[in-house]
Amino acid sequence: MLRAFAVALALAFAGAAPAQAPKPLTVIDPAADDLKLALDVADALWEAKIGGVTVEAHGGRVILKGVLADAKAVARAVDIAKHVPGVKEIDDRLAASGPD
Repeated sequence: MLRAFAVALALAFAGAAPAQAPKPLTVIDPAADDLKLALDVADALWEAKIGGVTVEAHGGRVILKGVLADAKAVARAVDIAKHVPGVKEIDDRLAASGPD
């Protein structure tokens, strides 16, 4: 019985008009863009051998948090983050643990 129904259904669709190609779908997900930007900044810091920094991104605004060895390391981290494509603003919440 089920087989007969499947055959009848297949024959019914065989005479139907050909299906149109699906329209392309564009998904805009700000959260995905923010995640990618945060990962790009974190990767740039990693490549520069700067660790201990937490990176958040919100609409091009990057927040850097953590404690680095000194003020020079903090300045370097901020400078590297500024040059990552997509970064519009840096919110520097980094601290230096040692002398300047």
